[in-house]
Amino acid sequence: MLNNQDKNYLQPKEYFKQFSLLWKQHEHRFFKFERQQYYNLESDDAYKLYQSNDIAGCKSKIEQQIGSQSEMYLMSVRKNTNIVRVRFVEFPISDYTKYEILSYNVSARFCEKILIVPATDTVTEIFQLNDFLLFDSSSLMILDYDDRGLFKGGWLFTGDDVVENYLAIAQSLIEKSLPLGVFQNSERNNLLF
Repeated sequence: MLNNQDKNYLQPKEYFKQFSLLWKQHEHRFFKFERQQYYNLESDDAYKLYQSNDIAGCKSKIEQQIGSQSEMYLMSVRKNTNIVRVRFVEFPISDYTKYEILSYNVSARFCEKILIVPATDTVTEIFQLNDFLLFDSSSLMILDYDDRGLFKGGWLFTGDDVVENYLAIAQSLIEKSLPLGVFQNSERNNLLF
């Protein structure tokens, strides 16, 4: 059980500092799992446009936001890094998740492999997971959000049994997932953008 009093717990400023270091140091693989169906993005202009039903404006803003991370993506290409993002989707699909799926179409063009795990009776254990990141096979960051979807901090683990356990979880999630395009085609009536 994770505890925010644990010695591995980092407050947001330290968490982002450690993320930056791990991003620069990782060599072959970056894995991100997103389970939350809502994150608090009050300051995200693209999400505001989405909420106001300005889909064209939202797409344009997403292009700008993701394009601003081009150095990160270039570093991945130079290192030949495999970037895999797995998104868990509950039904009915939340408006926030629909917005995320819209943004994934842009991320996919920047070398991210986007996979979707639809909620079914066979994946109930996923409901217990926090969002998490894996850097190669050596470092794990688990994210901590409050009930309103605000980021509070997270846990950092390096080279231990916890990392090994999450590597196995990541592989299981990949095996249960669908490619983004396949999911979008199967849910096109619920993803009108």
